[in-house]
Amino acid sequence: MHRVSFRQAGTNHGTPDGKKQLYVISADGGEAQQLTKVENDVNALEWAPDSKRIAFSMTDPEPKTLKDRKEKYGEYSVVHADYQMMHLWTTEVPAVARRRRNRSG
Repeated sequence: MHRVSFRQAGTNHGTPDGKKQLYVISADGGEAQQLTKVENDVNALEWAPDSKRIAFSMTDPEPKTLKDRKEKYGEYSVVHADYQMMHLWTTEVPAVARRRRNRSG
């Protein structure tokens, strides 16, 4: 079974509005399956050779202290202090999304 992975801005299913989430869909069609519900945009992605996982990059979520500061004082940055690093993450692709379709008679 061939699968297609893609990023799309999330607007439902408990995902932050406008944040790109990771989805997978069969190349034969059907319903897309959402794999992530993360706070920041999913960036570059790559399938694992065994097709059981997808690796993707994403900026770390804002720490609670930064969120609290923004809520109290508004939006501003502290130079050389407010870094959010980009990290590599992996997610499992559910077996249902990996299942091969039987094309015999």
